[in-house]
Amino acid sequence: MSRARDMANLGAQAGSGLDASDITTGTLGAVTLGSSVVFPAGKVVGHTAVQHDQSSTQVLQSGAPSELDTDLRLTYTAKSSSNKLLFQVYAWFCSPSSDSLSWAYVYNVTDSSIVNSPSSNGSRKTVHWSKRVKSYDPNDFNDMNFMVYADAPSGAKTYTIYYGTEGKEDQFFVSTLTSSSGVTAPITFSLTEIQQ
Repeated sequence: MSRARDMANLGAQAGSGLDASDITTGTLGAVTLGSSVVFPAGKVVGHTAVQHDQSSTQVLQSGAPSELDTDLRLTYTAKSSSNKLLFQVYAWFCSPSSDSLSWAYVYNVTDSSIVNSPSSNGSRKTVHWSKRVKSYDPNDFNDMNFMVYADAPSGAKTYTIYYGTEGKEDQFFVSTLTSSSGVTAPITFSLTEIQQ
């Protein structure tokens, strides 16, 4: 058996104009995979994200957890319900002159539920992220950075970020401080589907 014949057989089996020269020259081009193709575990098979920047409008958030901003919603249909989803959230926020708590979680709008909700324990909140900020001055900058790993559901789902505080009012996108010490900053929310 010669290498050229093996390559020719491979091309004939492909049935799409693939020939030995495609393989040896590295010019295969675009390939359409059939529905029976299975990727190895750990392979990223889908992704969606939003980086929302509304530098002209400040969003204030306080009290019980509620949707941070409807422009941060992600709608996604998983390739397989046997896969996993990895959500990532990153946001700058200002918590002026406060020593209070903040908390957040990823919320499934379609099913009205917290994504992969932690187990409850007494009166404790079930959240994906929490932080007590420290008061220094009206320009107290902080960050919210967390990930959530969850089973992929069937069908299209819409996800968003819920955020709440212990009575204080946190600022997103634009700080009240207008001097050169003030900032504008986006929020990034992403979802990655991982083959299992």
